[in-house]
Amino acid sequence: MRLPFIIWESHRPADDTGLWAARLRVFDRVGGLWARGIELHTPNYMRPEAPDVRLQVFLRPWDEAADSFDSNRLRDAVAGLYHEVYHIPPDDPLYQATMDGAVNPRLVPAVEALKEA
Repeated sequence: MRLPFIIWESHRPADDTGLWAARLRVFDRVGGLWARGIELHTPNYMRPEAPDVRLQVFLRPWDEAADSFDSNRLRDAVAGLYHEVYHIPPDDPLYQATMDGAVNPRLVPAVEALKEA
């Protein structure tokens, strides 16, 4: 079975830039790229009454070249996360907030996410 990519998401710790930098170095070492321009809005499963959690998306191309992941393809990957992992439909406000904000996403080195903290 082909594996076009591996995708994962992570939140920026509010008060620990060292932890965030360490995560980004790990993502970079394994070939992960940051999907700049996408901020994934997800429920706070630990505290349902709390605001949504904002996550950064990282993608490691596997069977396909990184340049094959244009902005439409990245948006499709995020839509797949919502559908397959989070079970959040397209009419959900979290889905809509993410997609509305993903205007021109592109893959860049993972360590560049440190500059945008």
